[in-house]
Amino acid sequence: MKEIGRLWRFLMIERETWVAGGIVITVWNAWVYEFPTKSGLKVILGTSTFGVFGATLRALDIGRNTILTLPVVSQDEFSRIAEHTNKMIVGLCECERIRLVFGKYMDVSIDLSF
Repeated sequence: MKEIGRLWRFLMIERETWVAGGIVITVWNAWVYEFPTKSGLKVILGTSTFGVFGATLRALDIGRNTILTLPVVSQDEFSRIAEHTNKMIVGLCECERIRLVFGKYMDVSIDLSF
């Protein structure tokens, strides 16, 4: 439940930051370039849309990283399994990250099966 509150807080901060940026741009354009109010409202709507999508993307990324680990809550054989599963997940994430990085800088003909 604590993680949901944290994700919700990130979502709201991200969205509010984009809306504030839209308001600043709207005020600037209205003051300097005498843009009509209708255009300013469209800018605010566009930046708030960016804020919602950006915040959702960030929340999903944080949630995915949170979900990727299994909680170890005891000292029995199941906790050992969870512990080794967490190590395996970390190793797989590192492998995937390395594959993505080297895939950007190396020719596709080079085999990256490690």
